[in-house]
Formats: sequence, structure tokens, C-alpha cells
Amino acid sequence: SSTSTSSMIRNKVAVVMGVANQRSIAWACVERLLNSQYHVILTHQDRFRDKVQSLIDQHHNHHKERATPKILGHLNCDVTTDLPLLFSEQIPELLHHTTDLSSPSHSNDDNDGTSTAEMMIHTIVHSIAYGNLQKPLKDVDWNTYQTAQHVSAFSLLETAQCVVAAPNDLFADHVSLTALSYLGAVRAVPSYGVMGPAKAALESLVRGMALEFGRPTTTSGNSSVPSSLRVNAVSAGPIATLSARGGIPQFVPLQTSVSNASPLGRPVTAEEVAQAIVGISENAGITGQTIYVDGGYSSMVPTPPLDSVG
Repeated sequence: SSTSTSSMIRNKVAVVMGVANQRSIAWACVERLLNSQYHVILTHQDRFRDKVQSLIDQHHNHHKERATPKILGHLNCDVTTDLPLLFSEQIPELLHHTTDLSSPSHSNDDNDGTSTAEMMIHTIVHSIAYGNLQKPLKDVDWNTYQTAQHVSAFSLLETAQCVVAAPNDLFADHVSLTALSYLGAVRAVPSYGVMGPAKAALESLVRGMALEFGRPTTTSGNSSVPSSLRVNAVSAGPIATLSARGGIPQFVPLQTSVSNASPLGRPVTAEEVAQAIVGISENAGITGQTIYVDGGYSSMVPTPPLDSVG
């Protein structure tokens, strides 16, 4: 029925991992998901706690009249240590707390019995990466390489492992997990150093995880079916986030060069990347893919503009 369908939509939850500031792709995903009728839970590094809280406060003040969807809360998460706790305790407690703060009947505006206790996570966005780009590959040691791989790639795999091990009522039967990648996974990009191999590993994991997590398996005597995952990546063109401008050497010339060589002749925006992520999240037929949102640059052989040739 239309009522049950709207109730299901109102009880969809998305987890966006890696929010840093207003210019981050992760925050653009938060806004797009809210506009697409998802409640959202954010994760962030501890050093971004105050900035993220400020963003949430600004959002709530701007949307005071909106009953749903909501930003349900934000959680500190160091992906090298905190992922099991995040999915086994912190997110379930946050959703339980949301239930406690709801009306006594825990029902929605239509009074059809749908409660926040029935909220389930349908979508996870993995917007997390780190690598020491001050060292060229010829100077990278094992610790530097391992850190980039752990934060940028292995954390995606561990997130999926935590999803299938989480409490049965936390996730929907079919969950979308989407990571952010970059062209440096398949091309050598100046100054991208250790992050190239990390993104290559990430995209390889997307394919392998799509295969292994795509079909839920049952254990003998266990009637509950673990969530199945669709796993994808979105490879974004250079976007002037604070982390990119501050972390990637010569970022501005790189962005300008890519923009000039792309068919669209301009940079892509964080909002365009977020739109693609939400679209992939809601398309049940897409898994194991890396989708480029880069203005077409990845499909081109960079050459001078036609009007300058001859």
C-alpha cells in the first residue's frame, strides 16, 4: 500500500563515514541523502568533532520545520580501531536512543504504527582515505604504505564484515556500501604517491566484496538471514575539498589541467558526486562497479583543444 511504502521510506537510515567539513564530499552526501528521505548517521575523526557538530546545528536551525528526515547523530570513529564497536554498540545505541526520544506510542505522523524502532540501515557511504603524500613512492617505507592501505582500503572490507556480524535488526536485508575512489587507482598521477596503490586495492576489494557479500548465507539452525551487500565505488574527479587542497601537492594545477581536458570543460562538484552515490545506492542491479563522475576525463586522451590545433 502507499502508506506502508511511505512508512518504509521514512524509516530508511544511511551511515555516512568520514565527514570533515562543509566542503567535503561526505557532507554533500549527507545533504543529498536527507533530500532523498533518508535519516542519516555521521561518523568523523575526533579532530573534526566540533566542526561536524556545528554543521549539524546549522542544518537543524535551517530545517526546524522538518519533522523527518533527520540527522540522528554523529559518532567519533577511527577506522583503524573503532569499526567493530561502531556497528555492534554505538550505532545500535544511537538508534535506540532515537526511539526513546520519540512519542510515547513511537508512531509516525500517520499513526500507522511505524516506529523509529523499525529504522534500519539501507546505505553506507565510505568517504575515508589517508596517505602520507609528502613522500614519493621511492621513499615510502612499510609503515607509510601499511597506514594508507589500512585507512583507505582495508577499512571498507572491515566495514562489510561488521555489517554482516551486526545485530539482526540493525540492517535491511539488502544494503548498499559505496566507497569513494580516484583515477589514481588505475593511472599514475603526479604527487599521488602511496594513495595510488591504496585506491587500486580499494577498487579491487569492491569487485571481490561484491562477489563474496552479494548472496546472504544461512547457518544451519539459524533462521535469521545476514544482510547481503551491494558494493561499489564512485571515482570522483578532482574536487577542491579542504583535504585535497591541503593534502595533495600541486592540487590546483591538477584540477585545472583535468578540467581543461575533460569533455565538460569544468570541474565536477561534490553535489554531482553525491547524486551519483545516492543513485547507485538505490539501484538494486548495480554492484562490483567503479563509476566515474569526472566530467568524462577518464575516457579521454588529453590533447590540445581542437580550436588550438592547426
